[in-house]
Amino acid sequence: MSNRAKRLLPLGALAATAVLAASAFGGPAQASPAYASDLLLSSPAEAYGAARFWLDANGAAMRKAQEYVWDAKDVTKLVRSSGDVTDGKPGMIGPKPATTAKVKNVNLPRTIGKVFFVDHKGEYRWCSGASVQSRYGNLVATAGHCVYDMEGNKDVLDRWVFVPSYYQGKAPYGIYVGKQAVTSYALDVYEDYDQDYAFVAVYNGFSEIGAKDVDRKDYSEWNGVKRSYSEEIIDIPGGKTAQEQYNEGAAKYPGDYWTKGSAYYRNRYIVGAAKDTGSLASAVGALGFAWNQKIGEPVIAFGYPGSPHPDGDKPFTGVTPKFCTGKPLAKTYKISDYKVADHVALKCAMTGGADGGPWVIRYDNTKRYGYINGVTSVFHDQDANNRVDHISSPYFDGETHGVYSKANGIQSSRIVGDKGQLLK
Repeated sequence: MSNRAKRLLPLGALAATAVLAASAFGGPAQASPAYASDLLLSSPAEAYGAARFWLDANGAAMRKAQEYVWDAKDVTKLVRSSGDVTDGKPGMIGPKPATTAKVKNVNLPRTIGKVFFVDHKGEYRWCSGASVQSRYGNLVATAGHCVYDMEGNKDVLDRWVFVPSYYQGKAPYGIYVGKQAVTSYALDVYEDYDQDYAFVAVYNGFSEIGAKDVDRKDYSEWNGVKRSYSEEIIDIPGGKTAQEQYNEGAAKYPGDYWTKGSAYYRNRYIVGAAKDTGSLASAVGALGFAWNQKIGEPVIAFGYPGSPHPDGDKPFTGVTPKFCTGKPLAKTYKISDYKVADHVALKCAMTGGADGGPWVIRYDNTKRYGYINGVTSVFHDQDANNRVDHISSPYFDGETHGVYSKANGIQSSRIVGDKGQLLK
C-alpha cells in the first residue's frame, strides 16, 4: 500500500498559515473538527444496486475480491513510544458479560465479517469488520483505510458492504450496504493512522422471496427487477377452459388481453418481490464498545487474513475467519511511515485482509460477546525475518468515543418497503 500524496501544506507550514490568517482577520484560528462524515450510498435504489453487484451470480464478485493490498515494504517495525495515551475516564457501552474464563478454543462470534468494496482502480477488495452496539442496531466498526480512499482521490470507497459471518463465499445472514461513514478528521485529512478507525451506518437487510404478478400500474411504479411478456390464454386454474372463455367472449378475462386470429393473449407483469429483514444487530447481534482502557488487558483479535507474508509464504486463504489471543505489549509504539505516535501492538501472525477486524476485550466465549477496544490497522515484522509477527491498532480514547457517538446517531434506512417494493 502506498499512501496518496495529499494536496496539503506540511504541518508546520499549515500552522504558520493559520496564525497569519488569524492575524489578518483579527480573530483566533478555529479548531479542526474532531470527525469527518461522508455518505457512501445516498438512496435505497443505489444501495440495492450495490447489494446486487456483490450477490449476483451466486456471489461471484465476492469470490473474485482480493484482500486489501499491503506491499512487503509496508510491513514496518514498531518503535516504543511513551505509553501515556488515556485522555479521560474509561468507558464501556453494551451489556456487561459474565466473568470471562480462559479457554483453549474460541467460539467465533456471528458479529464479525468481511467488508467488501471497489477501490479507485476498480479492483474488488475486502477487509474485516464487526457489528458494534448502537442506538439503531446498524453500525459496523472497521479500519478507516477500509472505508476511506487512502490511495486515490475519492473521499470514500465504492459499493461498500458488510457481510457478517462470511464463510467460504457464503453470506448466511445477508448483506448490509453502507449508508454513511464517520472517522477522525485527522485520518481523513492528514492520513494520520493514530486514528485509523471508522464507524459505518448500514441500511437494513433484505431478502428476495421470488416473483409475483402485478397489474400494469404497480409494474410501472416498481423500482426493482421486473419483466413483462405476452402469453396465449390456455386455461386459468379454477376457472373455465379456454374454449368456454372464448365462447363467452374475452371481455370477461381479467387484465390486459388481445387477440390474434382465433387465439387470445394477455400481458403479464412480473416483479421480483423482496422483504425487509431488519437491522444488522437484529440479525447477528452486536459487540460492545470500550475506550480509555488499560493497555495490556487480554484481547482476541479477529479477522480474515489472506495476504502472503513478505517472504512470499501464503498460509491464509481469506475465506474463513481467524483470530489471535494474548496481552498487548505494555507500551504504545510509533510508526513513522504512517504518522503514528501511539499504537497498541499484539503478537500475531495474521496478514493483510485481517485489517479492520475487531480487538475484543472481556470476551464471553459462551455468549460470544465482548467489547471492541481496537481494530487491526498495520502489520509488523519485529525480528526482520520477512514474516508478519505483530499487528497494531489505534488506541481507543475519548476522541474515538466522540467519533463513535457521532455515528451512533445516524438512523437506519430501509431498502425495501412494506409491499416488497424497492424504495427510491
